[in-house]
Amino acid sequence: MKKEQVFTILGGSVLLGLLMYRKQKRQQKPAQTLAKDNSLKAAVKNTVVSAKNLGPELKNTMGTIEEIKTEINQFTADIEPQLKKLTKDVEKFQK
Repeated sequence: MKKEQVFTILGGSVLLGLLMYRKQKRQQKPAQTLAKDNSLKAAVKNTVVSAKNLGPELKNTMGTIEEIKTEINQFTADIEPQLKKLTKDVEKFQK
């Protein structure tokens, strides 16, 4: 396994976790604001702002997921021949 691939996978996982954390914090913030001001106007405003932010956030998250999937597929393709060779070597050793 190459160090670059490991760091890429770990970095992608950390980035995805950070995006999900930020998304969760953004969802909690409007709820706290509504608790202070229960007026219908504040509720509508917070819902509209949250909906506007959701689209770009989803695009970013989906892009990150696609990048991670691509890296995993590339890693799997790179390691598959080595894994087959290792399996054959283990079989020879066991005989």
